[in-house]
Formats: sequence, structure tokens, C-alpha cells
Amino acid sequence: MGKGQLRQYSILFLVLSACLQVFNRLLLSLHLFGTGQRAWLALLLVLASLVMGWLALQTYRKASPTGSNLGCIYLAVLVLNIVAGVIFLFVTLAYFFNYITSS
Repeated sequence: MGKGQLRQYSILFLVLSACLQVFNRLLLSLHLFGTGQRAWLALLLVLASLVMGWLALQTYRKASPTGSNLGCIYLAVLVLNIVAGVIFLFVTLAYFFNYITSS
């Protein structure tokens, strides 16, 4: 697999991870599902988002880009994506355990 293709996969994984995070935030704010369904779906989506973010970071590292400014900005965006995913994981776990204890 070429470095260009690995970079494309990294961008794809990053976009998928960001889309899953946005969808997850919308899911928790809209009341389209029941509380239990929202809790389980939010937990599943946040874990999928973290996996996609981790895959984006690993494919970026595998492509080993040069030290250009664009590469540094992309790396910062990747790290921010993973940090946001971890923060939202804690929010989702609090929501999930609140649902479990209130049932």
C-alpha cells in the first residue's frame, strides 16, 4: 500500500470519526429513541468513533509524512479528535450509568 493511499485512508477514518461524534451528540440531544436505546446507541457510537480516530492516527503514522506544516496541523486535528472522543466517552458513560441506576 502506498503512502498516498494510507493518507487517504487516514483522512477517511478522521471524517468518519468526526461524523460519528456529531451524530452521537445529535442523538443524545434529540428524543427520537427511548432513554435506554439512546444510552446503548450513544455508547456504541462513541466507541466506534474512538476506534475510527485511533485508526486515523495509526494510518497517519504508517504513512510517515514529512514534517510539513500541513502534516503538523493534521496531527493536531487527529489528537483533538481523540481527546474529544475520550471526553465524550466519559459523558456517555455518565449518561449510561445514570440510566442503569434509575431503572
